[in-house]
Amino acid sequence: MFYEFHKVENGQIVATIRRGGTYNNVSYGKRMSDEEYQAMGWYGEINEVPALSQYQRLGESKTVLDDDTKTVIKTFEVIDFTLEEKITSEQAAFRAKRDGHLKECDIAIFKAEDRGEDTTELRKLRQSLRDATVNWVMPNISILL
Repeated sequence: MFYEFHKVENGQIVATIRRGGTYNNVSYGKRMSDEEYQAMGWYGEINEVPALSQYQRLGESKTVLDDDTKTVIKTFEVIDFTLEEKITSEQAAFRAKRDGHLKECDIAIFKAEDRGEDTTELRKLRQSLRDATVNWVMPNISILL
């Protein structure tokens, strides 16, 4: 089932509607079949979106009109991250994990203070977490578990 349809004239897309949309003051019903849309001259859209790894993103799209099947086929270029982008992505993930541990550590310190317990080790851990982005090594957080 197509979700979007395109009006094609002279090999060019001139209009786009979604299922049940309106074009030139004509309302197209949501219950119309794909074949009914295509019989009225609309081309159904097929998006061929590739699966991506965590180190890839979509690039430019390419549109191909298939007059025989009355479809518009959109394909996408896959772009691999550069080394710099991979490092930035890994660092962002590291910071997010570290920030979660910092919150846990702060809560543990507040609870220990409320109970009158020594917070020296927890404060050392918190400082280690703050310093973790210097050498990108996560300190042992077993004290929080």
